Amino acid sequence: MWIDAISRYPLKTYSRMVGALATIPVPRNFREALWRPLAANFGMDLSEAEFAPSEYETFGDLFVRRLKPGQRPIDSGKASVVSPVDARVSAAGRATGR
Repeated sequence: MWIDAISRYPLKTYSRMVGALATIPVPRNFREALWRPLAANFGMDLSEAEFAPSEYETFGDLFVRRLKPGQRPIDSGKASVVSPVDARVSAAGRATGR
C-alpha cells in the first residue's frame, strides 16, 4: 500500500511531507491511540522500545526510538550484513556521489 502511495508523488515531495508530519508534537492522551496503529502498519514491535509509546512526543521520536538493552544482539559473523534499522527497500539504484 505505501509503495503504491509513494509512487504517485515525486519522491522529494513525499519525503518533505513525511518529514514535516514526523515533527508535529502529539498531546500525550492521543499518542497511544495514534502510535500503535502506525507502528503496526510499519511493522514496529513496540514491546522492544525503551519507553512506553505515550512517552514519544512525535512520530519521528517513535520512529528513531532506542530499544531495551540486549533486545537485538548484533550478529558478529564475518559473512553477516548488519543494518541499524528496521526497513523495507522501496527504491534501489546506483550511488553517483551527487
